Amino acid sequence: NNQRIVVDYDTPPQRFEYSGGTTTLGIVVKPTDWLSFLYNDSDNQGLPDVNRIVLPDSTFADPSEGEGKDYGLMLNLLEGRMFIRAAKFESSMIGLTAFGNRGNVETPNNRILETLLNAGLITQAESDAREVVTNCYTFGRDSEGYEFELTGNITDNWSIRLNYSETDRVQYNIMPEVLAWYPEQDAWWKTFGDDVYYNRDDEGVDEAGPYEPPSGFDSIYLESDRIKRYLDNTTAFEGVGDQGSRSKSANVFTSYRFTDGPLRGFNFGAGVRYNGPLSVAVDLANESIIWGNSTTIYDFMAGYRTKLNDKMDIRFQLNIRNLFDEDEYTIAGLQLDGRLDRIALQTPREFQFRTTLSW
Repeated sequence: NNQRIVVDYDTPPQRFEYSGGTTTLGIVVKPTDWLSFLYNDSDNQGLPDVNRIVLPDSTFADPSEGEGKDYGLMLNLLEGRMFIRAAKFESSMIGLTAFGNRGNVETPNNRILETLLNAGLITQAESDAREVVTNCYTFGRDSEGYEFELTGNITDNWSIRLNYSETDRVQYNIMPEVLAWYPEQDAWWKTFGDDVYYNRDDEGVDEAGPYEPPSGFDSIYLESDRIKRYLDNTTAFEGVGDQGSRSKSANVFTSYRFTDGPLRGFNFGAGVRYNGPLSVAVDLANESIIWGNSTTIYDFMAGYRTKLNDKMDIRFQLNIRNLFDEDEYTIAGLQLDGRLDRIALQTPREFQFRTTLSW
């Protein structure tokens, strides 16, 4: 089939303008050489993203806005060889967006319109008026948690780096524009009668008549139910948690450099990355989060440094991420009925070899 795109150069494109400002306040109080207290307070303005389209007008989502603060202490110990930072943070964001609408709202809606159009029940103009383009929904999020960071040189040759974070996130005002759009659409689909809505044949059998959407779903009702289940699964997190959020994570890496003896010039390191479980669903009866599984990944590093001549050094380094080739998938989402919805695959073992010249 030959397709042609017609461009109207006489009509100027629609123009969108956004503006906003941010303020930041930072305070550090240092009562001693080794102890400091910190406080930061700021608000922020997100940038517009033309790739995020929302209902009801199939237009760009407005930029997000938010505010946050953190406060804590910093320690400089062992004559500067060890640095520790511990802080608590709080933030609140509105107008955030998340993908999901295209396959769960836009596509089912447009397939229903195609079914009605092919059956001669609506005109092309009516179909065009109810078509939507959307790939995102909006929501707000409140977060609070703790962060701990340690960086130190235990000796001149032995270093360690450790990070730990614990976060509690809660979504609110989830997809209000979709919740306002769907009931009116479903009510309109039902106006064509039960025979059309449930695709009934002459004997009253559902999903067996002539009104089958071009999708594999056997009725307008099932297409509509797909949208409803998507809304139910997503909005279940309202005031309870944050879908796909991780509460705890930690990593530690330590390395040792040999400066004498038979291993002089070599250095070795190893690390552990702990990824806590994701929030995957909501237990509606108990208004609590259902968590997925956690993963623990090990890394390794080995290097060697020597002189090529009086003015040039050469360094070789091998990095191995996921040393033991851990391949357990991460549960990323469940349906409200417990069925598996999404998984995240673990990146397989990865080797990196680097050669560095310095002079």
